Amino acid sequence: LVRCRKCALVYVNPQLNAAALDRIYTEKSDPQHVIDVYARLATPNVLSGYDRKLSELERIHRGTGRLLDFACAAGYFLERAQARGWDAYGVDLGPWAAKAAEARGVRNLLIGHLEDLAFPSHHFDVIYAAQVLEHLQNPVQMLLELRRILRPGGILYVDVPNYRTLPILLGKDDFYLNSPPQHINFFTPATLRATLSRARLPVDRM
Repeated sequence: LVRCRKCALVYVNPQLNAAALDRIYTEKSDPQHVIDVYARLATPNVLSGYDRKLSELERIHRGTGRLLDFACAAGYFLERAQARGWDAYGVDLGPWAAKAAEARGVRNLLIGHLEDLAFPSHHFDVIYAAQVLEHLQNPVQMLLELRRILRPGGILYVDVPNYRTLPILLGKDDFYLNSPPQHINFFTPATLRATLSRARLPVDRM
């Protein structure tokens, strides 16, 4: 891990190439087992957490609308949004995700790179991008694409792991996904705000 002297973002250097990173999310050693696991409903705690987030988004947006769950995995948040009346879509790289979601009756989960799916400009009222920027080689470029497909005045919800937490500062972090190559960017509140600013996305609250 290195820290940029200019912006202070911590990131992995060197990194896998883009094709190798894609394979982490598209290829599974036992894809049917992964599909079977994620075809089941999420735990009640997970679902209630998604409902709390959706309630807050509905409060800010003043109702439902068209929503994109970017990097949606097996589509649990997408599923809850659809159940609450959102015109919701999901995007992910892994074909296993679509099969697991389909087994639960979830619709509108598209597989592919966001830029290749070519959504119209200003298409979504809300974009939900949870636990994804830390995986991207060029988060600013992706944020610019998200900004393009978000309507003016729309809501972009982002969350990432916080690199300024006590376990990390003490060298005691034991969350294995924080290790490369799964995560390649390590954000703090300041560097997340700076990254969003570079994509011309104003921060309403953090």
